[in-house]
Amino acid sequence: MTEIRFLPLALVALSGGATAIAWYGYRRQELPGAGAFAALAGLMGVWTAAHAFRLASATFEGFWIWVNVEWIGIMFAPVAWLVFALRYAGQHQYVTRRSIAALCVVPLVVQVLVWTNPFHGLVRDGDPSAFAIGTGYPTWGVAFELPYYLAIGYSFLLVLAGAAVLLALLGTSQGLYRGRTTALLLGVFAPSLAGGWQLLYDGPIPGVDPTPVAFSVSMVCFGWALFERDLFEVVPVSPLVASRTVLAEMESGVIVVDTRRRIVEYNARATECTDRELSRGTRLEEVAEPLAAILDSDDDVDRSVVMGTASGTRHYDVEVSDIERGAHIVGRLLLLHDVTEQALREQQLDVLNRVLRHNVRHDTNLMLGHSSILRETLPSDQHEHVEQIEAAAENLATLSERSRLAERTMGEASANRQTIDLVSVVEQTVVDVRASRDGDPISTTLPDRAPVVAHESFELALEELLSNAFEHADRPAPDVTVTVERGQAETILRVSDDGPGIPDHEREVLETGQETALEHTSGLGLWLVTWLVRVSGGTLDIADRSPRGTIVEIALHAATTESIE
Repeated sequence: MTEIRFLPLALVALSGGATAIAWYGYRRQELPGAGAFAALAGLMGVWTAAHAFRLASATFEGFWIWVNVEWIGIMFAPVAWLVFALRYAGQHQYVTRRSIAALCVVPLVVQVLVWTNPFHGLVRDGDPSAFAIGTGYPTWGVAFELPYYLAIGYSFLLVLAGAAVLLALLGTSQGLYRGRTTALLLGVFAPSLAGGWQLLYDGPIPGVDPTPVAFSVSMVCFGWALFERDLFEVVPVSPLVASRTVLAEMESGVIVVDTRRRIVEYNARATECTDRELSRGTRLEEVAEPLAAILDSDDDVDRSVVMGTASGTRHYDVEVSDIERGAHIVGRLLLLHDVTEQALREQQLDVLNRVLRHNVRHDTNLMLGHSSILRETLPSDQHEHVEQIEAAAENLATLSERSRLAERTMGEASANRQTIDLVSVVEQTVVDVRASRDGDPISTTLPDRAPVVAHESFELALEELLSNAFEHADRPAPDVTVTVERGQAETILRVSDDGPGIPDHEREVLETGQETALEHTSGLGLWLVTWLVRVSGGTLDIADRSPRGTIVEIALHAATTESIE
């Protein structure tokens, strides 16, 4: 029994270690969870020191005081543990002054009951005469009442709650913080198991509570987590907290509904997308009927809605995604992108373009009408000026038409992609261009068929390239060739000529899609080519032809089906 009598000294030393860890945490209390961790270690130190002095007590009065001091650690350490676990796991919304105060109500009541127990006996029932020291440590034969077991149960409940929080972090962090989190859990489970043993079997040594002794395991685990795993230097970010932060910070509205279209989650931005109040459990059609209509629609392309909001009418593009669990769809995710400003600009540009095109058509017709009169009235040596006027008017008319085609192509974007036979498109376009060029020759090298995925107006791109080759030719009979090479993954359309080549500023339009204000007139047709290739999902490349000329190569995705629309 001699070695056992050194236990109070060992517990005092252990209390000193707990105090040192508490001081270390206190110095870093600005970090998440550090303050609560310092309180936890400090309360463990108080509990351990009180138990040491209790074991060294020679009188009942001293024994009784230190037993009551132990209750400070017994009741408040679990509170500090739960607060630490919540803060450390990032669940800050649950840690407020009010919630901490609520957690401390039971411990405070227990403190009052413990210190006033001689007057009412509600916690324990024992006579001072039952106090004995004997050959070991002081013991006191008492009977515990119901409030005692309720208090102990409350402490264990808080310990389990904190452990559940860290286990959830351990399960969702995919091993990122496994070492330190496991150490923290072991540091709490060890004294908890010892306390359970004491509660059920009175411990291995009479008069000794094994719980403070098990704090030695806690101090080792806590110290390892602090100094080997940088407990507070790298604060864990749980996926749950990260997803909540992303949801809250998103510029787009987010609404999640279940299979019955009941709202289960939404962010703050979503509340601004409707003039009705969003709430969990409410059916989507009750607060946002246009969004419910989108879920009813099979149209995966046009998902634009107009919603009434507190700030007026707003335009939204809506993305819908299925939420799957295994092979089952358990809900839908709606992303609402506010495109009101874009929609207004498009409306303004549409009106402006219509007015400009109308005026251009009217004025060019007027110019051509007057030029025909001038041609009849002016002498033949003045007809050169008339021809320049007519050429300028025709250029304006062509520019207006190209602008209209470009606007239509941009507006349709990828919505009108379909499977086409590129060979048929080339053959028909070549016929049309030849007719408009008075039979100018165009050579072709084509397979029997070449199904590709392209915009429905893709033939305009080929027509523009062929027309451009003839318009810029510096020879009476230019050599223009169209070739189609069919591949498994993609099909190549190649247009080559022997002209002077595409000017650098216009080639930049095709290659980069960027154009300055000084180059906008001559490059509009090439812009149309670029847009059509892009909305067709293809790529475009330009190379010099030897010994002179240009090769424009367009790669389109080969269709996975032979079905031609």
